This record gives sequence, C-alpha cells and structure tokens, in this order.
Amino acid sequence: MNNATSQDFIFWTKKAKTLSECSLRYVIKDCQEAARAMASHPQPNKENYYVDQGLTFADELNRRNNKGK
Repeated sequence: MNNATSQDFIFWTKKAKTLSECSLRYVIKDCQEAARAMASHPQPNKENYYVDQGLTFADELNRRNNKGK
C-alpha cells in the first residue's frame, strides 16, 4: 500500500492519544526521517505516507500544547 487510507488516519489518531509527549516527538522525528529517505525511492507516494503519519502525530502534540491557551 502506498497511500495512507482513512483507516490509517483513524489508527494514528487513536495511537497518538496514548503516547507521552516524548514519544510523540520521537515518532514525528522518525516519520520525517522516513519521508526524507523515501523521497528518492522508486516506490511512488511512500514519502507522502510518512508525511501524513508524522503530521497526524504532530496534530496531537499541537492540541496538547495549545490546550491551556
């Protein structure tokens, strides 16, 4: 599978809610590194898959950071 599906987003969103802030930061960094690595890979859209995953986890981190504002 190359593209993220709606089920992927549902799973990532649920998973993000269970992680600590430190873990969220680790996953986001890992996704960014994976996306960069896949940028030159011949398999199409895999870079975007990791970008989507990282952004989903970043959304949870941003939600937590902006909760008290």
